[in-house]
Amino acid sequence: MVDPQLEITRLINAWQSGDKPSETAVFEAIYRQLHQMGRRFMAAESTDHTLSATGLVGELYLKLNNHGLSFANRHGFFALASRAMRHILVDYARHKKSQKREARLVPLRKIHRFFWAIAFGMISACWLWIGR
Repeated sequence: MVDPQLEITRLINAWQSGDKPSETAVFEAIYRQLHQMGRRFMAAESTDHTLSATGLVGELYLKLNNHGLSFANRHGFFALASRAMRHILVDYARHKKSQKREARLVPLRKIHRFFWAIAFGMISACWLWIGR
C-alpha cells in the first residue's frame, strides 16, 4: 500500500509539471486537511463573519489555481496554503471595511443641494427681514 503522504507529494509534483488531472486529485486528497485549517482560521475570526471554512477553501482553490505558484513538497504546499488563507481573510476584512466606509460617504450632489438650500433660505430670510 502506498503511503498517503508520499502520494500527495507525488500528485503535487505532477501538478507542478503541468498535469491538470493531478491538480484535481491533489485537492480531493487534501480537502479534509485544508478544511480543518480553514476552520482553525475561522475560529479566530468574529462570530458574525460571513465567510465559512468551506468558502475559505474554495477561495484558496481559486487563488492557487489562478497563479503559477511553485512549492517543493506537501510541507511547502501547506505553508503556502496557510499563508494564502491568511491573505484571503485580510483581503476580505479590508473589502468589508471599505464597504462600510463607502456607505458613510454622502454623494457630492446631495451636499451641494444642501448648501444651496441653506443659502436660498438665508437669502429668503434676509428679503423677509428687509421687507418689514
